[in-house]
Amino acid sequence: MSQKPIYGFDFGTSNSAISIIQDGKAKSLDINQYGQDKTIMPTLLYFNEKETFFGSEAESKHREVNDPKARYIRAIKSAASIAYQDGTNIHGEYRTFVDLISTFISHVKEKSDSIVGEDVKDIVIGRPVKFSDNKEDDQLAQTRVYEAAEKAGFENIHFTYEPIGATFNATESLNSGDNILTFDFGGGTLDFHLLKYNGSEIQTINTHGIPIGGTDITKYILAHKVLSHFGQGVEYTDKWRDWRSGTKSVPNSLPSSFLDFDTQRDSKYYQRLYDSIKEVQWEAKEGPLPQLEALKTCLEERYFFDIFDEAEAAKIALSSNDLTKIRFKKKNVDISESISRADFDDMLSYRVEKKITKGLEQLFEDSEVQAEDINVILRIGGSSEIPFFSNQLSQLFPASKIIRSDIFGGVSKGLARIGHDNISQYLI
Repeated sequence: MSQKPIYGFDFGTSNSAISIIQDGKAKSLDINQYGQDKTIMPTLLYFNEKETFFGSEAESKHREVNDPKARYIRAIKSAASIAYQDGTNIHGEYRTFVDLISTFISHVKEKSDSIVGEDVKDIVIGRPVKFSDNKEDDQLAQTRVYEAAEKAGFENIHFTYEPIGATFNATESLNSGDNILTFDFGGGTLDFHLLKYNGSEIQTINTHGIPIGGTDITKYILAHKVLSHFGQGVEYTDKWRDWRSGTKSVPNSLPSSFLDFDTQRDSKYYQRLYDSIKEVQWEAKEGPLPQLEALKTCLEERYFFDIFDEAEAAKIALSSNDLTKIRFKKKNVDISESISRADFDDMLSYRVEKKITKGLEQLFEDSEVQAEDINVILRIGGSSEIPFFSNQLSQLFPASKIIRSDIFGGVSKGLARIGHDNISQYLI
């Protein structure tokens, strides 16, 4: 493998990156010509009726072109482990998840090959410790990504755990004898890796993963601050029922549609939601409920994505600000919600903190390395930048040095190194 060029590919839920070893050094490739950082490509696809766009260009097309017929798909990696569904309809054509993932990987390969000047056939792809808690779904996800890479033109395909790749890229910051905890918190998963470094080799002691990521945190913000604008918690009187029956609640499935996977949002999905809204509005004695009228506008104008982006922006802003706002005002949709760092921390404490603590307990269970032995913590992934989690790590491991890794490029560089040097014990 080392005699041929080989890519290290960090296929992320939110962002992706690809690297190669050139002149002995790991180099991230400029695959996203429309992005501020050209080495990082948002994992986005935008399909209009004629063309497909990727990354930052896909995001721009979605923002600039109001085309309700277009399909905008984020977090396609998350769809890889969905066992109850294997694809979605796009402009009347059924596209499997393997096909959609392959479409994205093919684009990345084409861009990368044009930079390298060669049709590269070998690749090491990063994978989370757990795509899913269900073992069968976890294997399904890896199989789908493998088949997608094969369909994209790769012939020699291997996987390596993402935290291993990141650790290989950070060896210059490590010392022989270090006991390392990698805290890899990306857009779709949170992975823990317990490692020992002896100066030339990285030994895996234990691994554990939690299927929760930055996308889930954005959805928590939506549920906490936004969904009430679209019917969550709203009650109404059914005009066709006896008045003594009391009020009814708007079905939670309506406002919760903001939390659904993009791969579900085909024309039939929108029609089902529209029909459900119409049914509630028809039976409401109070007349059309304004919250559901706003939701209907979101269906018609595809505002789901824009509102999700506003919640995402608020999440990022709270890493450096004590207060921010979620603002969105178009047609009859009017959202203006303040969220403080304290409020955000309370939400994370309620929804995530115990999961992390339990996950770490399982990581150290029956391990030769215990929590008190950890002297280095390697933070990886965009969600690890959230102050709540860095503070939690400092409290749990007060004697450990916390290293902020190359947040978005480190994994792919490490994967490229593992592939180039043919370090077979880390290849899956």
